[in-house]
Amino acid sequence: MNVFLRSLRAPFVSVTLSGIFLGTATAFFTAHHLHLFAVLAVVFVAVTGHISANLFNDYFDHRSGNDVRNKNITPLSGGSRAIQDYGLGETSVLLYACAFLSLCAFVGCWFVYAEQNIRFAYFGLAGLFLGFAYTAPPFKLVYRGLGELTIIITFGLFVVGGAYFAQTGNITLSALAASLPAGLLTAVILLVNGFPDRVADTASGKRTFIVRAGKNRAVRLVKGFVIMSYLIIIGGAICHLLPCGAFASVLSLPIAVQFFKKIERIDEEFLPVGINAIVLQIAFTISTALGIVISAIFA
Repeated sequence: MNVFLRSLRAPFVSVTLSGIFLGTATAFFTAHHLHLFAVLAVVFVAVTGHISANLFNDYFDHRSGNDVRNKNITPLSGGSRAIQDYGLGETSVLLYACAFLSLCAFVGCWFVYAEQNIRFAYFGLAGLFLGFAYTAPPFKLVYRGLGELTIIITFGLFVVGGAYFAQTGNITLSALAASLPAGLLTAVILLVNGFPDRVADTASGKRTFIVRAGKNRAVRLVKGFVIMSYLIIIGGAICHLLPCGAFASVLSLPIAVQFFKKIERIDEEFLPVGINAIVLQIAFTISTALGIVISAIFA
């Protein structure tokens, strides 16, 4: 059971949950109502979809030899190591991945039927495809240098935007203004986790940004994504795409400042930087969401 739980990489699911909160909060401000059934369905679909993507990632990175080559293992990078270090069979990992994918699809189809809106199915299928195609052949998006973009789209548009879409039935500029920063900050987590993996990734042909561009450019991109996230939220509030409560995102600025200080020493102190990246994404999305909810209540 411990090995099975480890293979799920459940702590990273907190990133998905915070994104759902932000999307739901933005929809609550826009539509002035909360569809509880939609919230529960989105949480289940997004969490099981995320877990299935993690398991597919472990399976296909093992099959490609990437995780086998990786000797620079940390608690946050290098995969779950359930196959390489803890004796879980690769076939078992594949079956678990398919099981979680099936659960995700079943509840998603049930939601589509209950809401009588086929557009929800298109949205969900696109998100599931990106999660599977991230490492699965013949797509192998992360191996083709599209990993960062895939994460931005998946955790931005399909998590935050998907939660908004489930509540309102459409995607607006307000949804995009909330979605993009969450996607960018999730991509920051991916970029940071790529630092200890870059030797194995290079040997396996996994073209992450740090493999393609090197440490210095990767650090600059990470900082750029963080700065862009704040600017988009603040710009969205100024342009009235988001309520003034979205300015609450600045409450996470001390964490961002600390992150900027640590990122320069990532090769010497990876774990604090990796934890800082996750905390920043969660703090940013939750503080923004809470600010938007408060604005909706007192509007």
